[in-house]
Amino acid sequence: MKAKDPVAELLEPLLSQSRETKDDLVALRAIEKSGNAESFRQAIADLDRKTKHRGLERIKELDQKLINQKAFARAVAKGTQYTMPTTLKPSSSSLLAELFQTQGIKCDCVVPFTWMGLNAFGNMTGPNRNDVYQGILGANRQYTGEYTVTNPGDTDGKGRVPLNGQMHMTFEASVPQTGRWCLLMPAGDLWVRGHSKVVGQGNSTTSYDAKVWIDYYQLLIVGSTLVEIAGGEIHYDGTRSESRTRYFDADVVLGPRYLFFNANSGDRVVLSVRIEVDTAANEDGTAVGTVDYFGFPANTKTDYDTFLIRA
Repeated sequence: MKAKDPVAELLEPLLSQSRETKDDLVALRAIEKSGNAESFRQAIADLDRKTKHRGLERIKELDQKLINQKAFARAVAKGTQYTMPTTLKPSSSSLLAELFQTQGIKCDCVVPFTWMGLNAFGNMTGPNRNDVYQGILGANRQYTGEYTVTNPGDTDGKGRVPLNGQMHMTFEASVPQTGRWCLLMPAGDLWVRGHSKVVGQGNSTTSYDAKVWIDYYQLLIVGSTLVEIAGGEIHYDGTRSESRTRYFDADVVLGPRYLFFNANSGDRVVLSVRIEVDTAANEDGTAVGTVDYFGFPANTKTDYDTFLIRA
């Protein structure tokens, strides 16, 4: 039985603005059954415009002050040859010492901020992980079908059927005392790599038969409050009449930094880094999104653990 996604309740209402919703698809089905080809074509085109491009700045209900795209630095389009990063990850202890020296903090409480594991949700296949596997702390695809969302398409018409899945990793700590706290954020190279496959049987004048979106989101939550969000679309492909595979290589560089906030005793502090794979396909299409790597190069489970410090 798949685990429940504790971040989805907060994130899903925001992201639904750029996705094909159930209401959208019900409306399309009704237009298709009416036999009005021009109205159906226009409705499909409107939906394509709504969902093609994704960005946090397009979400109306999201407080723009929470968006920190500097936390979403990426090394993109480096090719499909996967190599270990050459940059050295700074140790948490050296960053902690720098924080004390530059900010003049006198600390009487330090709490470990630890990596909790990787979990797959929804229609995402693949094993959950709670330790390093094959040199990766997170998802490292080893077999066909792992960490994949496969959409075989609709069997009932030209309206696209959505299928999506997610995986996320979390770092967590529990605040022992009410007060002002400083979080030393995990730093390092997060591998985000994979591929999509779309197949269409129509022609260039019809609607898209298959689509795949890959999105990355990074959220910091204190208690029930969203403190920071970053990310957005890292890969998209759609086809009307072709069969093709496209690769994405969009590693995220988590730079060394710290963040101050107020918290109450017992609040959970959660950093969630997550991949969303959304697919849509009709009776003439198939859509597949696969994540080959989503994790940190590591030797031990604690390589990226940091600290929560009472300030």
